[in-house]
Amino acid sequence: YTTNGSTPTPALGTLYTGPIDVTGTTVLRAAAFRPGYLPTNAHTQTYIFLQDVLQQSTVPPPGWPTGNVNTQIMDYAMDPTIVNSPVWGPQLLDALKSIPTYSIVTDLPNLFHPATGIYVNASQRGREWERETSIEFIHPDGTTGFQIDAGLRIRGGFSRTGSNPKHAFRLYFRNDYEGPLEYAVFGDDGPDIFHRLDLRTSQNYSWSFSDGSRMTMVRDIFSRDVMRDLGEHYSRGDFAFLYINGVFWGIFQTEERKEENFAATYLGGDKDEYDIVKAEPGPYTLEGSNRNPDAC
Repeated sequence: YTTNGSTPTPALGTLYTGPIDVTGTTVLRAAAFRPGYLPTNAHTQTYIFLQDVLQQSTVPPPGWPTGNVNTQIMDYAMDPTIVNSPVWGPQLLDALKSIPTYSIVTDLPNLFHPATGIYVNASQRGREWERETSIEFIHPDGTTGFQIDAGLRIRGGFSRTGSNPKHAFRLYFRNDYEGPLEYAVFGDDGPDIFHRLDLRTSQNYSWSFSDGSRMTMVRDIFSRDVMRDLGEHYSRGDFAFLYINGVFWGIFQTEERKEENFAATYLGGDKDEYDIVKAEPGPYTLEGSNRNPDAC
């Protein structure tokens, strides 16, 4: 087993010999190996101690970048102005349990290797820039969530620049990993099978990137919910906290990916009957989906 997010191998990790004491925020990954047999998948569980989260410092955990990588800004600390505030500080423990939590756990080189890490090469796109990850969904009230292995990519456009310390993610629930996610992420208001799911964050108007004075944190979710209330098609989303290998990464928002499976779910038919038209990042010209690039 490992406790630093690394995938256990016969040569990497600690041999299990008895119960493991979990006394602080811990990312536990375990796998079994036996000569002549295929290994098990690495099973992942994240244990979050909220008092540890409040004490998260500017010093990165072991193995994390100690400075910028490829001009990528890294920002680890909890804001001491908030933590030590006589008004906000006492509310933080309850606040961290007020919405669900997602936990991404992956080998750190998948994110931060200068040549191949997706977080520090955030402008790169496509399947070759997808990395395997564990993703957990944790309800603060003890309701059963999920853990599943999936593909992880960076999502977004302008926000991919290295001056943004808080990139957004896209999850791919492929058969290469553990197949589609079978869980009603949005409860009765949405499907119970997902092939993709976005973990986005405030980007153009955000404290961490640009126009911080214009940040409200609610524009995207609010606008999609208004579409719902008007009886129009809309992509579902909600707020959640995100942790990466046990490190608090802030408030994020789930969002359904509007692609072929989304269309088939809500409009009927088969996903192969749909083409998706989207705006290409940069020049923002319209382009068709990969299945039929001439669709637009």
